[in-house]
Amino acid sequence: MLQADSQLVQRFPTFQDYKLFIESLIIHSELVPEEISNEYPKMIDILEVCYFKSSLFEMAQLQAIMLFEKAVRMRLYHEYKTITKIKFSVLLDKVQQLSLLDKDVVSHFRTLKDLRNKTVHHGSEIVEIDLALENIGLLLKSIVEIYKN
Repeated sequence: MLQADSQLVQRFPTFQDYKLFIESLIIHSELVPEEISNEYPKMIDILEVCYFKSSLFEMAQLQAIMLFEKAVRMRLYHEYKTITKIKFSVLLDKVQQLSLLDKDVVSHFRTLKDLRNKTVHHGSEIVEIDLALENIGLLLKSIVEIYKN
């Protein structure tokens, strides 16, 4: 039987507390395309499992990065028809040039790009739970932000 991860129980004494928190990370907006908002339940499912297996936070964070990248590609498609061939770092440059997100947020996402690349090319590393939750929250919030502008 699965038991709650002791690190998470310290912060969220019950699964219900944790579930309310992760659901608060998802910001529903009619501005966000359906192809993106349809991915939110999967994001919640992954995060729910993390309550019992904190080693999966790396996967949850990577899922949030990929969802953000997909949202950026969709948002910029009309301006850049070749957007599917553009690297993530160039996408971040475009986001910054168009002032879709704060410069500090874009800089932070560059560090997440490095984390993504390390994971893809070199293997896993231990992800700090609080940092992963913060990154996931920022990525999901930023999806809404890029569609506001």
